[in-house]
Amino acid sequence: MCAFCTFVRMAKRNRIIVAPLDWGLGHATRCIPIIRTLIACGQEVWIASSGSALEVMKEEFPSLPALELPGYSVRYPEKGSLAFAMLKQAPGILRSIQSEHRRLKDIVREHKPDAIISDNRFGCWHAGIPSVFITHQLHLQAPPQFRWAAGIINRMNKNYMARFHECWIPDEQTHPGLAGKLSHPSLNKERTYYLGPLSRFKLSNREHPTAYKLCILLSGPEPQRTILEENLFRQLKTFGRRVLVVRGLPGAPPFVVPEKNVEVVSSLSSEDLQQAILSSEFLVSRAGYSSIMDYLALEKNAILVPTPGQTEQEYLARQFREQKVFYSMEQNDFNLAEAMLASKGYSVKNRKTNPADLTTHIEKWLDRISSS
Repeated sequence: MCAFCTFVRMAKRNRIIVAPLDWGLGHATRCIPIIRTLIACGQEVWIASSGSALEVMKEEFPSLPALELPGYSVRYPEKGSLAFAMLKQAPGILRSIQSEHRRLKDIVREHKPDAIISDNRFGCWHAGIPSVFITHQLHLQAPPQFRWAAGIINRMNKNYMARFHECWIPDEQTHPGLAGKLSHPSLNKERTYYLGPLSRFKLSNREHPTAYKLCILLSGPEPQRTILEENLFRQLKTFGRRVLVVRGLPGAPPFVVPEKNVEVVSSLSSEDLQQAILSSEFLVSRAGYSSIMDYLALEKNAILVPTPGQTEQEYLARQFREQKVFYSMEQNDFNLAEAMLASKGYSVKNRKTNPADLTTHIEKWLDRISSS
């Protein structure tokens, strides 16, 4: 880095808005290391989101200014086709994108940020301000019923991303990386930057004695989150070993179960969650990409249960199962005892990763926006 660029970057403390999508918690949690790095680089960070994602960010960074954005209010069907349910909700999602873009313009007028980092919020861009889009889904997986529309869907995806000045991809640059064909289509290389895998966790050399036989990490849109939760609670009635259930509902009231061996919490801070994961013999969670990056960072085996009909999670679960990294089982057929037994043949050590060098990346980006 040249001395002049360093001086320009250090001379100005940029106000940067970080806005993760509220579709599950993964978009918010993978923004945590980015926010930490921005703060370490002396930047003024504001957070903007909605729902549980905003609650996670406020719990993690209670001293940062927090702004409310419109929620996407996506709801998965209890039964039937997710593809048709999403098609039915598409007009509402598009209205939400337009609404959040109008809200973003109001925020820009009122608070005058110097840059915007959006994790999968298509409406959080501004023509006059450096705007970054974070995603690992550059090539969307159309469900079988809509394979004929895959080209249209991905053209729309690219058109939305093209409104941003840069695209950051939390994956390895070399194909297939972690996300395979999701994150490695042909793109405008001048505006595209692969960060490497992102995780809020960092593995230490500390010993972590086993405290729980099983840790269950729930997340994702309703009603599928609750359906999986109820299924697991039924199976835990006869489990008999110590279990921790993290419901993935920040701010929710206490939830009591009759089994004395089962401890239930609505959510945990990053520090407490890392401790819980490392002190558990088995993990069960959704097959969200951010969760997968966290388990790889902690070198922790996990049993993945993809959300039914969510093509991205089904693809990731299948890929990692074929690589003998993470065992996975479909929700409708999920049997805890069988999954725990089968998972012993899988190991996260079959997939080595190098964490993102965020400090270098953020410093280079700050230089770019200072000189633009």
